[in-house]
Amino acid sequence: MTIRPGIYFVSALLLTIICSLVCCVYAEESATVPHQDSPWGGIWTDANYSLSLSQNGSTISGIATTSDSTIAEAFRLTGTLSKDGKTLKSVLTNTGTLTMNLSEDKMLFDGIVTIDPVDNVSKPSSYTFNGTRNGTTIVPDQEWTGIWESKRNQINLIQNGTFVSGDYHPLTSLHFGGLVNGTTSADRKILSLVWISPEITTFTLSDDGTNIFEGECTEEKIRFNGYCLNLTKK
Repeated sequence: MTIRPGIYFVSALLLTIICSLVCCVYAEESATVPHQDSPWGGIWTDANYSLSLSQNGSTISGIATTSDSTIAEAFRLTGTLSKDGKTLKSVLTNTGTLTMNLSEDKMLFDGIVTIDPVDNVSKPSSYTFNGTRNGTTIVPDQEWTGIWESKRNQINLIQNGTFVSGDYHPLTSLHFGGLVNGTTSADRKILSLVWISPEITTFTLSDDGTNIFEGECTEEKIRFNGYCLNLTKK
């Protein structure tokens, strides 16, 4: 994925467009969903997640928590139901921070990823990570500009003074992962970033109302997440 200067100016616009698509794609169809019915409401679980959903007519919202952030990341969900109430077009969003420390030769980094909690009870989770510069030339006074690879992701960065922005995606997939932006320390050796990862996902409700599953479980999706969500109602 190629990044462009000024990407941080469009990140908010990108999220607005994503949310608008989700809210509007079924707007006309959703008007007939009975408000008194809430088959999507409740707690849904699989091996990695506990997803708590609330339904207000055709509008669905909720949070997903996980016991192991190194395998699966907590997220917020917002979305809109189709006319028949069987399909949910949603946006899954999670956020956090990155702190990266540059090596003396400017070819390696180590750091910490922090994942923001999605509720008012949990604490932020974090894990360490490290990576290498992917054969790109070191630009004077723009040490962070380039392509970086960690165990899980390719991170594409561009530096303008002390400001750095970019995007990332999993090494196993070209699927868009998220956006990052932040600043360096005065000596440019420490990079502090915030990240946001929005994902459009369609869920389908089983005929008996006991399962919800991703309706577009493609090979690309599996490469991106490692699996597709298939949750059972508690």
